[in-house]
Amino acid sequence: MANMTNVRIQHSVDHPVILDYAFVYNANGELVKKVSKKNLITKSVNSSSSFYQDDLETSFSLFWNAYPYTIKYKYKQKFNQYINIAYWDPALYYGVKTMKGSLTVHMPEDFGYQCEVTDSVKSTNEVVEGLRTLRWEVTDRLLPMPELFGVDPGAQQATVHLTPDQFIYGGEAGSHQSWGDFGDWITRLNHYPAPFDRREAHKVRSMIDSCSSARDKIRVLYHYLQQSTVYVNVSIKEGGLKSYPANYVVKNKYGDCKALTTYMKAMLAQVGIPSYYALVAAGAQQPEISTEFPSQQFNHVILCVPMQKDTLWLENTSTTSPFNYLGTFTQGRYSLLVDGQNSKLVKTPAIKGEDARNEVQETFSLDEQGEWQVAAEIILRGGAFETVNHYFKRGKVPQLETYVKKRLNLKIKKFARCEVADSPQDAHFMKVLCTAKVPMPITSIGESKYLRPPKLLLPAFEVPSKRDRPVLLNMPIEEQRTSVYQLPEGEELTAALPEDFIKESKYGHFHRKYHVTARQLVVESSLAIYRGKISLTDYPDFYAFIKSINKYQQSTYLNLL
Repeated sequence: MANMTNVRIQHSVDHPVILDYAFVYNANGELVKKVSKKNLITKSVNSSSSFYQDDLETSFSLFWNAYPYTIKYKYKQKFNQYINIAYWDPALYYGVKTMKGSLTVHMPEDFGYQCEVTDSVKSTNEVVEGLRTLRWEVTDRLLPMPELFGVDPGAQQATVHLTPDQFIYGGEAGSHQSWGDFGDWITRLNHYPAPFDRREAHKVRSMIDSCSSARDKIRVLYHYLQQSTVYVNVSIKEGGLKSYPANYVVKNKYGDCKALTTYMKAMLAQVGIPSYYALVAAGAQQPEISTEFPSQQFNHVILCVPMQKDTLWLENTSTTSPFNYLGTFTQGRYSLLVDGQNSKLVKTPAIKGEDARNEVQETFSLDEQGEWQVAAEIILRGGAFETVNHYFKRGKVPQLETYVKKRLNLKIKKFARCEVADSPQDAHFMKVLCTAKVPMPITSIGESKYLRPPKLLLPAFEVPSKRDRPVLLNMPIEEQRTSVYQLPEGEELTAALPEDFIKESKYGHFHRKYHVTARQLVVESSLAIYRGKISLTDYPDFYAFIKSINKYQQSTYLNLL
């Protein structure tokens, strides 16, 4: 429990921490420890995602070796500019209940503010002699443990989110009255009248001289961005919200998501193509955005390029992503399209059905030495594509082979071949070809021989009694697998085939088909779990659907005659 008494306060150079007191009381309520200013440790925050940042961390320990004990501390910070007044949740640790927590805010009576409060929070609002006092109290607040395909508790909205109606940040006045007002402030904060010098502008225009369409121009400039820059987070001053100008990237050849997006936007502007800065809450599990509460709820920036018959979306931080591909971290969620007072929330394109489908075509056969081998062709999309694409383009062969072994779910010790096939530059899929020796797939029991086909792997969902929150599938899960068992020439195969299996549900489906020829046994399997939200009420039914598929795959054998 000592980690819970190590107090860490992150802040910037401009907003130092001023400690009033830090005390420890024993079980009898007696003061047993004090922390003085000389005990404070202030250091730079080392972030693996940042090349440089001006964030600091002031820390001190209130650990005591005799339980139970109470800690109490108070500190001050002074802010000259801000866009949030409070973003508060007293639940600090997974699985550890906060018995009681409160937040008190004092402000002038006529100070305009917006507030969003979650359920079960006791609130009071009092005005005395021109001073408004807002207070919120929470009891028995628990941050639940993470669950499979559950909204990350740490990414959910705060218990209390308090913002000023009007604010000044980064030298620009802004407002939280509407998404248009907030987007207008983002527009002005990141406006650079002269993004390039003449030399760079000429270079950009010359790159697209031979392009016959606007789409080709965008593609050429996007690939140039990928080849000539790298993502590096540089966070100083208003770095979390204000972008560096395009010339910063020209000079340094790096930038964070804001700077690289600003750079891409500037290149498109040079060739007459309008585009829009788009704020998004990125994450593998889609964070919830409060659409009725205009405010800073985003952690990433991408670029939206409207076309006559289509809209392109560009992820500018990745050197490996295909053109016009939004991956699992940004697909299918609200984004703030920044366009002055016309700014609005829009949905990014969602990965659907076949765009998420992974396919395996495999043939089991005897090699010249009489040993069983498998030759497989694997087509990967969605998250699987992104993972393998990263391994391949970074030259990480061991990680690629480990991933493929897991996906095939076969006892493979070593691949004779495992390589990525050629595909178009901007394909949204990847094909892997592999060959490996495998144990004999046929089991003998007495005079009978049996074969168990490879299983499609399903997520290991919790039993209903251990599930506390709904399931949120941001994208569908789709798998197809065709397994062919090939006998040597001259031998014939007969089998007692089970009936084809079909399991249909409002949550998805699972199909298994069998057929046999003189020398081949073919097993075709397909699985789909639909995108969407599954309530706790429906979860037992959903879990039963998943369990029935697993049970069928586990218990089904083919009797070879």
